[in-house]
Amino acid sequence: NHDFYPTLLDAAGIKPKPEQKLDGISTLATWKNPSTPPNRDSLFWHYPLDRPHFLGGVSSGAIRKGDWKLIEYFDPARTEKFELFDLGNDPQEKNNLALSKPEKTKTLFDSLKQWRERTGALVPSRPLLTEPRNLYFGEHFSKGQISDRWFFHKEWEVIDGILHRNQIRGEDKRFFYKDPSFKNALIRFEFKFEGAQDIRLVTGSNGSYNTVIHIKKDHFFIQTSIYKRGPSSPMHHGKCAYSFEKGKWYVMTVEFYEDQVIAHLDHEHLAYGKHPMINQKKNYLALQVGQAGASFDNIQVFGVAKNPQYQINKQLIDEQSNIFPY
Repeated sequence: NHDFYPTLLDAAGIKPKPEQKLDGISTLATWKNPSTPPNRDSLFWHYPLDRPHFLGGVSSGAIRKGDWKLIEYFDPARTEKFELFDLGNDPQEKNNLALSKPEKTKTLFDSLKQWRERTGALVPSRPLLTEPRNLYFGEHFSKGQISDRWFFHKEWEVIDGILHRNQIRGEDKRFFYKDPSFKNALIRFEFKFEGAQDIRLVTGSNGSYNTVIHIKKDHFFIQTSIYKRGPSSPMHHGKCAYSFEKGKWYVMTVEFYEDQVIAHLDHEHLAYGKHPMINQKKNYLALQVGQAGASFDNIQVFGVAKNPQYQINKQLIDEQSNIFPY
């Protein structure tokens, strides 16, 4: 699909505007002569899903290079992570060669990973406690489409579809979403450190904070606030060591379900907490950066139901908790 525009420009003899970034290439030569292959080294697909699509799609990524096609499945429950096909001899993809041709599998997989790094195509961690349903709200910071329910001061600016905590001096600067309302929910956001040492996702109830996800340069953890009918001091939960690289994008998945919360980068690196303060309706949502230098994109908040694999996943959480203690 992304080849149509540059191809039609080429056919009309029109040069694209210099400021336009074209993802596709002109395939005009192939239109004129079908025996002429497009001047492209590889094709890539990226389709991460939290559950199978109702039309049959599965969570996966793929690369095609020449007649070779490698599919990587993101679902950790699958017994086969890779499928490799020689489309020249097997156009119906019936013979998986991933195990019999490990070198070809590795070469194509390395190229697929490099493409994801280059383009910022992230694979979110699959939900553990919840199953996402309706989207409460989402923000991609696209020009002219930013919701007026976001509030932030001069320390924040949107550049090329990304929200930046700029270099204006100041500590603990927040941006927040006006009048949210959710209880059980899944929140996802993409972020990167660019000088800051501390990023926080803050939720609140009735004028006071409820739960905070602290993300430091070398670990992350959960903090819950004072509970008047129980422990009288804030509590820290589930510290997990992780080295975040400066300038690299990450995606954090945060799930609230009843009196539980879990924050995870993947199913190994996670922080889990259980506290009565969590089991409240939340009407405050903000992201906070301790110092200048951080970026955000693709913030989403979903309504949820209980995960169908809840009991199995709870066992996984118990096993993985404190495997990477800080």
